Amino acid sequence: MALSPSKHHWVTEPANGGFDTSQWHPRLAALYAHWRRIHPAPGLLPGRQHIDPSAIPGVLASIWMLDVQRDPFRLKYRLVGTNLVGIHGTDYTGRWFDEARPEVLRVTPNYDRYHHMVDDRRATWRRGTPIHATDPHWHTTESAMMPLAGDGSSVDILLCGSIYYGHDGRVL
Repeated sequence: MALSPSKHHWVTEPANGGFDTSQWHPRLAALYAHWRRIHPAPGLLPGRQHIDPSAIPGVLASIWMLDVQRDPFRLKYRLVGTNLVGIHGTDYTGRWFDEARPEVLRVTPNYDRYHHMVDDRRATWRRGTPIHATDPHWHTTESAMMPLAGDGSSVDILLCGSIYYGHDGRVL
């Protein structure tokens, strides 16, 4: 499968199998591989209880998690990795997404991605212009997002990883 973003600027995991992560940043590929490995059974999603941080130590600083509230639909930062706190200049942990990052709500395709994952229960990937970065030195961002379900079915957390690429070749 080619990794070209859709009209929504992100691609959804194929229904008949996983992503080919050969073009992904290694941290995101490792996070996605871990998520695939920890599925408790065919047809069931892993939950937060299945994640083993010791299996992905090189990825932890690039991870963020969003708690999902369904009625009304809202997201709350459960965790924000230290690399991302450095990019944003603040730690959003414990804050409602729409209050912490209101500008993202104006970027409908990006916010639709969260709704899509909750409804579709499949991972997504995106590489493109940063929406969240406040530093003009970062020109590209790459993210992988995966749904988690404590009961195996109903998505209650989104597990996300983000990498930022600078004009000078730096990667965070």
